[in-house]
Amino acid sequence: MKQKRLHTILAFAHNQPGVLYKLLSLIRKKRYNVETITVGHTHVDGISRMTISFSHGEGNKIDQIVRQIDKITEIPKTEDVTYANVINRELVLLKVKASPQDRVHVTATTQIFGGKVIYVAPAHMIVEITGKQENIDNAIRLFEEFGIEGIARTGATVMHREKEDMGLDRIVLPEKRMALPGNRP
Repeated sequence: MKQKRLHTILAFAHNQPGVLYKLLSLIRKKRYNVETITVGHTHVDGISRMTISFSHGEGNKIDQIVRQIDKITEIPKTEDVTYANVINRELVLLKVKASPQDRVHVTATTQIFGGKVIYVAPAHMIVEITGKQENIDNAIRLFEEFGIEGIARTGATVMHREKEDMGLDRIVLPEKRMALPGNRP
């Protein structure tokens, strides 16, 4: 199975309804397929961090997509981190068939990937593994030998290895903008 080359964009957005829809609509219009998306709060109140991974569409329109995302007022900062010096991780929960005699092997396989067993039932186990996408894919292939009953993947999330100054502390949130001197409601 040939692995797709994914593009990854990091976007910081105001916590407002409809922002994610606008972003995904823009990517869809450029005929790219969103593979994973993760969203979570940042250290700045009112700002969320979105990591979007998507596969090739028609042509190479990544720069154009980033420029158009920058025009969305609720998304003050965007960066293409496909080739950046970032840590890229994903989490997977796997429900694996495991008879009592298979449990030792399932546990050992989990430990090979730096994971842990988080639940044991009479006929299956749930394991948790965190790592690069390739490692997660390799783990899934190995666990297929036991039989997989369920997979839940978070999708990629990234962070710059070096100091990252995206200017988040200087973003003026919409509700705070109104309170600034000279601004009228």
